[in-house]
Amino acid sequence: MNTLFADTLRKLRMKKGLTQNQLADLLFVNRATVTKWESGSRLPDAAMITRLARVLEVDVGMLLSTAAKSDELLNILLVDDNKAILSYNLLILEEAAPNAMIAGFNWPREAIEYAKVNRTDLAILDIELGTASGLDLCRALLEINPCTKVVYLTAYPEYSLNAWDTDASGFMVKPLTLEGVRRQLKKLRYPFSMGGVNGGISSFFYFITGAALLLSVLGLWFTALIPGINHWSKRFFIGYYFVLLLSSVCVLIEMILHDYPVPSVSIYCLQLLESLLLSLPMPMQTAYLLHCCGESLRASKLLRAVIGLWAVFFVLLVSVPFIDGFIYIRSETQYYRGPLHPLLLSPIIGVLLLNFAGALRRRARLSRKAFLSFMVALAPMTITLIVNLFADAVPIFDISYVLSALAMYSLVLSDQIEQDRRRQQEIVRQQTEIARQQREIAHERASVMVLQMRPHFIYNTLMTIHSLCRLDPRKAQQITMDFTNYLRKNFNAVASDSVIPFSTELEHTCAYLAVEQAQYDDMLVVEYDTPFIHFRLPPLSLQPIVENAVKYGMNPYSGPLHIFIRTRRTDSAAEILVEDTGPGFDLNDESKPHTTLTNIRQRLEMMCGGALEITSREAGGTRVTIRVPLKNEE
Repeated sequence: MNTLFADTLRKLRMKKGLTQNQLADLLFVNRATVTKWESGSRLPDAAMITRLARVLEVDVGMLLSTAAKSDELLNILLVDDNKAILSYNLLILEEAAPNAMIAGFNWPREAIEYAKVNRTDLAILDIELGTASGLDLCRALLEINPCTKVVYLTAYPEYSLNAWDTDASGFMVKPLTLEGVRRQLKKLRYPFSMGGVNGGISSFFYFITGAALLLSVLGLWFTALIPGINHWSKRFFIGYYFVLLLSSVCVLIEMILHDYPVPSVSIYCLQLLESLLLSLPMPMQTAYLLHCCGESLRASKLLRAVIGLWAVFFVLLVSVPFIDGFIYIRSETQYYRGPLHPLLLSPIIGVLLLNFAGALRRRARLSRKAFLSFMVALAPMTITLIVNLFADAVPIFDISYVLSALAMYSLVLSDQIEQDRRRQQEIVRQQTEIARQQREIAHERASVMVLQMRPHFIYNTLMTIHSLCRLDPRKAQQITMDFTNYLRKNFNAVASDSVIPFSTELEHTCAYLAVEQAQYDDMLVVEYDTPFIHFRLPPLSLQPIVENAVKYGMNPYSGPLHIFIRTRRTDSAAEILVEDTGPGFDLNDESKPHTTLTNIRQRLEMMCGGALEITSREAGGTRVTIRVPLKNEE
C-alpha cells in the first residue's frame, strides 16, 4: 500500500478545504480515482502529480519525492490454503523483508480481489490450493499485472516443470527458511527495481558512453595530427570532438551520481549542462554542411534559421529550473518528464529537420561519401528525438549520438583520404610531366648531337668514296653502305624518344668505325668483346664516345690507335667499357666544355637511371664506363 503518498495527499486536500469530489473536478478525473490515490492502492503518474501540485499549491518536487518513496515499498502477496503454514510463512517473510507490505490469504478469490486494488510486486503461491490450482492463480495475477513476480511454494519439487510454463520467477520447497527466502529474492528472474538503473541497462549505458568518449578522444587525436586537412576543417573537428568529449564526461558523471545521494540542484545543473552540450553539435553540423557545399556562412538563411531555433532551445533550457513542467528531479537522482518536456525538444527537432532537408537539397553538391555521412549523422538522431516526444528513448538517443559521431569521424577520414588521393594524383602528374620534359630534353640533345656531325668527317668520307670508285670500286661500295647505315642510324636516333636495344647502338657504332677504318686503314684498330647485349640504353650513348676517342686519340706520329669496346654484366647493372690508347683525357682541364660527354651523362640519368664515368688507363689512354641498371634489361 502506498500509505506515505496517500496520507500526504489526504492532508494537503483537507488543508486546502477540498472534498474528494471537488479535487476530482479540478483535475478532470472521477472521484473513484482520487479515492484510490488516498487509499494507497494506486499512484498517479508524473503528469498528474504536476497537476496535483498546481491545484494544491505545493512544491511538485516534494510530491514526486513522496510518491517515489511510497513506490519503493515492496508489496508481497502470500497464498496458502493451510492456515498454520500461512501464519508461519508470514513470520518468515516479515523477517526476510522487514520494509515490505505483506498480505496473506487462504483462498485464491481473496488474493485476486486484493490484487485488483493493490499493486502486487511479488506473489508467493502454493501450487495445490484445495480444489484450486496455484498455476491458474498465477495466470490470473499476471493478467491483472504482468509485472508481478511469482514464486511457487510446494512440498513436491516435481511440480517445478509445470510451474515454469506459467512464466514464474522462482520456485521454493516447503518449509520456508529465512536463508531460502533471502536467496530466492536475490535470484528472481525479474529483479525488483529499487529506484536505480538495472545492472544490465547500466552496463549498456556505460558501454555507449565509453564508446562516445573513445570516439571523441580518437577524433581529437586524429584531427590534430593528420597533416593534410585544411585549417577550417581542422578547427571545426577539434571543436566538434571537444564538445562531444565534454558531453560524454557529463553523461558519465551523471551515471556515477545515480549511486550516491546528491542534492537535486546538482542534478539539475548537470542535466542542463549535458543537454546544452548534446545540442551544440547540431548547429555545428549545419556549418560544416554549408562549408562542404562552398556556401557563405554569413549569408546562409539555413544557418540563421538553425541558430534561431537553437537560441529558443537555449532559452527554454535555462528556464527549466524556474518553470514547472519540463523536468522534475527525484530525490534518488532520477528525473520525471513533465508535460512541457515535448516543448523543450521541439526546437532541437526543428534544427535536425532543417539540417536533414538542407543535406537532401544540396545532395548534388556533396560527394557520395559526404552525403551518406550526413544522413547517418542526422537521420537516427532526428528519428530518436521525435520518438522521445512521446516516450523516454534516452538509450536509443545515446546510440544515435554515437552513430552521429562515427559519421562525422568518417567525414574526417574520407576528407583526408580524398586529399591524399589528390596529392598522389598531383605527384603522379608532376612525375609524368617531368618524365615527358626529360624525354623532350634528351631528344633535343640527341638532335643537337646529330646536327653537330663534323663537316670535316663527312667531307673526308665523301672524298674517300670518290677516290675508291676508281681505285677499288668494291671497297667504295662497302664504304658507301657503311656510311649510309651510319647516317640512317643517326636520323633514327633523332626520331626516337625512348631507350633502344644495345645491339642497335652497337650496329651504329660499327658502321661509324667501318667508315673511319676505310680512311685511316691500319692506323685504326678496333677490338670488340661484347658477350652481353640484352639491355637497353638511350640512343647515341656509345657512338659519340667512340667518335670522341677517334677524334682526340688519332695521332699519325704516335702509331696506330687501338680502341677496345667491351660489355659485361654485374649484379645490378650492365657495363659498357670503351678504352683507347690515345694521349689520354685530362679530368682537371676545364677549358674545354666537353659538351658531348655532358649530354650523354644527362640523358643516361634521365632516361634509364644510368651513369657515365671517365678514368685514365694505367698503360695510357682513356677509359669510359657506362653503367645501365638491369631494370632496363630486355
